[in-house]
Amino acid sequence: MIDHRPSNALHVYAGPTLDADTIHALAPEAIVQPPAQHGDLLRLTPSPGDTVLLIDGLWHQVPPVRHKEILELLHRGTRVVGAASMGALRAAELAPYGMIGVGWVYQQYATGRIEADDEVALVHTPDGRPLSTALVCLRYALQHAADTAVITKADAERLLELARAMPFHRRSWAALGHAAAQAGLAAAHRHVVTWLGTSVSPDAADIKAADARLAILLASVGKLPAATAAGNWQHEPWRTSHLRRWIATYRPVSTIDDAQVPLLPALQYAQLYDPRFPACWRRRVLAWIAGRPETTPTDVLEDQALAAARDRGLHLGALAPAQVEHWATPTEIITLCQRELLLRILIRSARLDPTASVWPETPADANGLLDLTDCARVAATAWRVNRAVEASGPGRTIGHLDPDRIRTQLARHWGLIAEPVDSRELTAAARDRGILSGEAAVTQARPFYLATRTAPAVPAASAQA
Repeated sequence: MIDHRPSNALHVYAGPTLDADTIHALAPEAIVQPPAQHGDLLRLTPSPGDTVLLIDGLWHQVPPVRHKEILELLHRGTRVVGAASMGALRAAELAPYGMIGVGWVYQQYATGRIEADDEVALVHTPDGRPLSTALVCLRYALQHAADTAVITKADAERLLELARAMPFHRRSWAALGHAAAQAGLAAAHRHVVTWLGTSVSPDAADIKAADARLAILLASVGKLPAATAAGNWQHEPWRTSHLRRWIATYRPVSTIDDAQVPLLPALQYAQLYDPRFPACWRRRVLAWIAGRPETTPTDVLEDQALAAARDRGLHLGALAPAQVEHWATPTEIITLCQRELLLRILIRSARLDPTASVWPETPADANGLLDLTDCARVAATAWRVNRAVEASGPGRTIGHLDPDRIRTQLARHWGLIAEPVDSRELTAAARDRGILSGEAAVTQARPFYLATRTAPAVPAASAQA
């Protein structure tokens, strides 16, 4: 989400450890977000000096927050704090890079007393109501009960072992009671539960919530511990190709009618429907191969790309006929001169993996490839059309679109006249646009099909180029 608030904002990702009302009671200025998942921290655009407090995160049903997402925020001058749950785990892992950890749970991970991810895991409803109890909460309560002589240390350890043996989604005080009864520990379990109901120490019942409250208060009043980053890691090659891809996928670069559009869907639209794109992509790839600026004259750029390929042992004489046939159509093999045939093979066989550095990560990187504003507008329109269709009845989703219709639309727009669509021609045209295959192009076009099925909306600025 793009946020235009002034610097020193506090973004809190939480639930079910604490709900939004509790967080706002502790820090009225906090911007409360749901539990974080992969991509959420890249969607955020905080100002230098802002604080991101990670408490809860999703991990079982969706990919969790990646470490490189947090490093990206730290690199941009954002203070990142972790506590209580997923945040405590990530803070312990990334403390050497400047992430700040707060609370008992963090200390357990940081010192190696606990290591397993499932220590902080629990099941909850979509609205944040817990349906199980995290092992770390059971652990803290049992330890605290033993320290205050409510039960013996031996019984506390045996109860903890019973809890640890349960799947994370079944852990609760009630489930532990059933296991304790079978193990002859019913009395010890009962003593702890009774003590928790009457304890003068509220932290004992839910240490995760206690840690979260502490972190919010410290962040709100500016009393967080100092970061302890070791070494100047930002000068190391930490920004991987995968992070580049994630940034293009999640970070908004344009807002169209309240829809926040990242770079990737705008780029994907241009690949499919902008008639200027193949020529732009050709120049981009040849410059990448040659190690020269894209402004280099075309004939010089082609010569230098061919020379770079030849220096690496790549020329037509080094390719088996089957390899040539893989990258070029039968018509091209017959009609093209050897120079152009090899150039097309270079374009199509270059790293189509979108994590390669030839792919743009930011709007500035995309200059020369697409008209970002126009393509983002079409992407936002496509999302709106898809939502309207999905709301019109059960089963009406883009997942049910006929792939043959999409294939035919692409073939016509790309000027392929054969009927039925020749898969080799479609794949060659897709690869000229930086798409792995014809079938990959059909998958990529699926979100845009409904919005473009009458006549693909080609950005006017690009169509005139």
